[in-house]
Amino acid sequence: MIEDYFTPGWEIQRPTTQNVGGIAKDTYTPVVTIGGRMRSLTGSEIYANEKNNYKTSHRFYCGIHDIKPNDRIHDLILGLSYEVEFIRNPMSMDDHLEIDVLFEE
Repeated sequence: MIEDYFTPGWEIQRPTTQNVGGIAKDTYTPVVTIGGRMRSLTGSEIYANEKNNYKTSHRFYCGIHDIKPNDRIHDLILGLSYEVEFIRNPMSMDDHLEIDVLFEE
């Protein structure tokens, strides 16, 4: 099963706007910490996504969670962040999600 390859330490963060001293400030709020697996996309996968107007660099695999486009997946161990671009539930089986993301520098 794919879950055997998941590692802990991935935080799903959702964009929010907070009022800081009368000024609206965009921040990310943690939603849930989950296990998952991140891998780089191949050149042909990146090209196929670009044809569908998605700019992506990696694919994240995880269980079924409340994840939405524009959320951010943050690696708590390495401190890296990825913006969610496209979410797939393969064959609508509710077994796992495949999420194409873009690395944020």
